[in-house]
Formats: sequence, structure tokens, C-alpha cells
Amino acid sequence: MMIDKIVLGLMLISSLSFANLDSDMDGVIDSIDKCPNTPFLNEVDASGCTTNLLKLPEERDDDTLEVDISYGFSNDEDTIDRDKQHLTNLQMSYYLNDWSYSINTGYFTTASSSGFSDTALKIKKRFTLTDSLKLSLGVGVKLPSYDFVGNQTDYSLYSSISYSISKISLFAGWSYTFIEDEESIAPLKNTNTLYIGTGYFWNKDIYTNIAYTSIESKFEKNHADQSIIASIFYTINEKWFTTITYAQEIGEDNIDNKISLRLGYRVW
Repeated sequence: MMIDKIVLGLMLISSLSFANLDSDMDGVIDSIDKCPNTPFLNEVDASGCTTNLLKLPEERDDDTLEVDISYGFSNDEDTIDRDKQHLTNLQMSYYLNDWSYSINTGYFTTASSSGFSDTALKIKKRFTLTDSLKLSLGVGVKLPSYDFVGNQTDYSLYSSISYSISKISLFAGWSYTFIEDEESIAPLKNTNTLYIGTGYFWNKDIYTNIAYTSIESKFEKNHADQSIIASIFYTINEKWFTTITYAQEIGEDNIDNKISLRLGYRVW
């Protein structure tokens, strides 16, 4: 009799486990899931069918035009007379199919000077390897709108990869810039930029992430800037969105930091 009860108990546990199985991990058990095999980043209704697709901040629908403006304040005690800087940026981005095109320019002010920063143009192509894994490659050019002796047009290569599972994202990227500036102050070199991080979708409107970045200086004698960056992305409505970013430099005796607020508008 004892063995029969044990077998009956195991059968009951097994049946309950299968009854509560959620194969596509969308929060709706298989027995009532009308849309099995839902992709990881889809939000679903009570029947397990897609309502909204969760997208990373750089992912947009086809044929989308956006304009955004941002204000940032940075503190860099390594730079004399430029230790505190205010930077206002204007960016326009157009997305079509898996391609994106952007132009970015800005205006800075410090205790000793002010003026336009360089103007950056970028073209990127996204490759969807799987529903969860995406790769982006791109090229860019930085036009010398910053008034500085020897400033010339620079060229960049970009690459990034992202992987998403449920509401968690993992991402990394690398870029390489060919510095064409004239050596008017100190020897120059081409630069690498690296970043790696993770993010979380709280819902379809709020996404947060944190990342480590390493940005090489174009001056040979300067060390690479290493920072921890945290961001909050919030979709206000169908047209408006915003981002708050805080960066803290890490390393010995580094207390440099930066905070910025970005407000964007989807023209269509």
C-alpha cells in the first residue's frame, strides 16, 4: 500500500508539472497558450499571444524619422580650464528596413571657451541572426566643425551585438576611428572604443541598462578613459521618448563624471 501511494504521488506531481509547463516562457502555461513558441521579447495577453514587441532603444520600425535634443554636464578635473563642460546635442535619425542613418552635432561651453563640436554622420545595417541574436555593422565620418588647429575629417568603423532572453538583454560593441588630424600639439594615434553591458525591460515603456566602456584618447601619451554608464529609457507616448544617462569614470584617482538628459520626438 505504501508503494502504491508513493507511485500515485509521483504521478500526481508529474501531471501537475506538465499542466504548468510554459515552453516559450511567456508567463502563460502551455495548456491555455493559444500562441505557442512566442519570441522572447514579445509581451503577451492572457492567451499567450503577442500584444507588444519589446525593442532595444536602437531598434525602430521601418520608415521612422526621429529628432532628439540632449543636454549634458560633465566634470573632468584632468583638463585645465575645461574641467566643467556643458554640451547640447542635436541628432536626426532615419530608419528604413534594417538600415539606420543619423547626423549629430553639438555646441559646448566651458569656463574658457565655447563653440561647435564635430559633426558625426553614421550609416548602420542590422542583421537579425535569430529572434534573440542581432548584429549591427556600420561606418561613420566625423566632420571638423570643431574649431581647432589641425582638426580634419576622421573616419570610423562600428560593430555591435545584442542577445535577449525574456526581459534581459546582453550587449557589446567595438568601434575603430582613423584619426586624420594634424599633429599640432602632440603625437596622435587611431583609437578603439569598447563597451559591454546588460539591460532589463521593466515593461514595454521602461528599459534600464548598465555598461562598462573603454575609450582611447587620440593622443598617444593619454590613457584610455574607462567608465561605468547607467541609463534609463522611457517611452512617454507614441511620439515622445526620453533618456537619462549617468557616467562615472573608474580607475585610480578618477572622480570625473557626466550626466545627460535626452528628449526625442518621432516625426513619423
